[in-house]
Amino acid sequence: MDLNLSRAIIVVLLVTQTFFKTGFASVPDVSEKREHYRLRRDTGPLSFKERPSNKTVLPGDTVLIGCSAQNGDISRQMWYKEDQLLTPPFLGSVFVLPNHNLLVVGTEENMGKYTCVLERGQDTISTDVWITLKTEISFLDRPSDSTVQFGESHIFPCSAEGAADISWTKDGQPSESFIDGDRVLQHRGDLVFTAVSLTDSGRYTCTATPADGGTSIQAHAVLKVNIDVANGL
Repeated sequence: MDLNLSRAIIVVLLVTQTFFKTGFASVPDVSEKREHYRLRRDTGPLSFKERPSNKTVLPGDTVLIGCSAQNGDISRQMWYKEDQLLTPPFLGSVFVLPNHNLLVVGTEENMGKYTCVLERGQDTISTDVWITLKTEISFLDRPSDSTVQFGESHIFPCSAEGAADISWTKDGQPSESFIDGDRVLQHRGDLVFTAVSLTDSGRYTCTATPADGGTSIQAHAVLKVNIDVANGL
C-alpha cells in the first residue's frame, strides 16, 4: 500500500469517526424533542374533565363542588371567590379540600360567584360557578284531619324543607295557650298529644318560616275527639 492511499484511508476514518461522534451526540436532543412532542400530542389541549355547575343549597347544609382537568396533568389549581384567591388556613365555612374540591356551607355570606382556575405550563382555563341560598320552603310532611278516641295519643306531623322555624296555633291562638309540655307538647315540628281530651278539639295550623324571614307556609288540620259511650258500658 502506497503512502497516498494510507493517508486517504486515515482521513476517511477520521471523518467517519467525527461524524458518528457528532451524530450520536445529537440523538438525545432529537429524542427529547420527539418525547416532548409525543407528550403534547397525547395530552392534548387543556380542558375540563369535571366542570362545576351552579348549585342551590339549603341554609346550614353543605355543597361539594368538583373541578378537574381531562387527564389530571396540571401544574396548579386555584379557587377564587368574587376574584379573591382562597388560601389556607380555612377557618370559616368555605374550604378547599386536599383533592382540590370546594366545600361551602350554606350561609348568606358564602353565596356568590366562585371561579376554578387550572394551569398547565402556559395554558390556563377557568370557569365560574354560582352558589345560591334556597329560601323557598316546602312541606315534607303535613298534618291531616283526624278523629281520635278520647284518652288515646295522637301526632300531627309537620316538617318543611328549608324551614328555620315551625310553630303551631289552635283556632288562631298561640301555642302557649294549649301546649303544656306534658300532655300536649311539640317535638321538633310535630305536635304530640299523649292523651287526647275534649278540650283538644279544634283547628290546628302548622306554620313553617324560612331562615331569611321570607314568606311562610301553612298547613291546617282539624282534630275531633270521639267519646264511644258503648265501650264504657
